[in-house]
Amino acid sequence: MAKSMVYNILNGGRESSGSRRRWNMQMNIVQGVRPDVLCVCEATWWHWDDRRILRDTMARLEMECALMVPSRVGDGVNCTALLYRPATVKAKNSRQLAAGVFHHAAIESAMDIDGVEVTVLGTHLSYIPARRDEEVVPLADRGADMRPEWTEKNRRVVLMGDMNCAHPNSPQPIWRRIPAPLYPRYRTRQPDGSFGDADRSTITTLLAAGYSDPYSVLGRDREHTTGHWYENEPEPQELDHILVSSNIEHAVTNVRTVNSPEARAASDHLPRVCELDLAALS
Repeated sequence: MAKSMVYNILNGGRESSGSRRRWNMQMNIVQGVRPDVLCVCEATWWHWDDRRILRDTMARLEMECALMVPSRVGDGVNCTALLYRPATVKAKNSRQLAAGVFHHAAIESAMDIDGVEVTVLGTHLSYIPARRDEEVVPLADRGADMRPEWTEKNRRVVLMGDMNCAHPNSPQPIWRRIPAPLYPRYRTRQPDGSFGDADRSTITTLLAAGYSDPYSVLGRDREHTTGHWYENEPEPQELDHILVSSNIEHAVTNVRTVNSPEARAASDHLPRVCELDLAALS
């Protein structure tokens, strides 16, 4: 069994005072899951002081870092990191994907998970829909390696990240529960400039490119990953995802969002976990 986990930890799990109270809670949550691969979004300040917080995280979780990349846009303190458990995973080759395209970053790593070759993509997409339209292209391009009719490689791919976009089957938000200045992040734009329904184009494009959604594969009810943190934005939304290439969807055995009191107090995003039966892939 292989577990993948994505977690946006909000400002590196660290307060402006320097307190790591939330980071400690987040480490407890991840330790409870024991993922083989972990994508951390908003690993803010993790590269400061000789990567001290990253090194503390690796020691606490018994994981190694395949790659950590700072966001392309911003003040240089925000990072995206891809970690793996060396007891079960070998990271053979890791690189930044399409540098210069992503608002934050995308990481691609060729991994051997208990003897099974899997390509893992970890990303944090922009909150600006027009930028997501560009970012989704290199991720969708990976779909060309997924289907036998397209290529002989037929790679197995796991894509996970804070994608700032809901699944097309997610419920439409109750818009009065979201501040109007945030509508450009979440809603489609009509020709006259007014707002329409929720923008689902990012996930729709990835599904059309050859990815499968574990919730749909297993017939599970959708779960939100945000909406519990900000008093002025209490509407649940599903912005964090783990997708798999369609050629390994038969190996998906479980998917869930960790929605515990501790998780709700640790970050503005809830972590998502997906499990694969490696025996079905060998």
